[in-house]
Amino acid sequence: MAPKKCTSACVFCLTSQSKNPSISLHSFPKDQSQRSLWLTACGLTEDDYKP
Repeated sequence: MAPKKCTSACVFCLTSQSKNPSISLHSFPKDQSQRSLWLTACGLTEDDYKP
């Protein structure tokens, strides 16, 4: 299994785990159907998503 990439900052609120260690950052899923659910929850579309 490939190692997980480290997500270092949130582009929406410009915070990072080093600034606020109590938050948990995640990357969007590679699976398109799961990613679409996440994007919808964030008010975004596939056109807004650029990996």
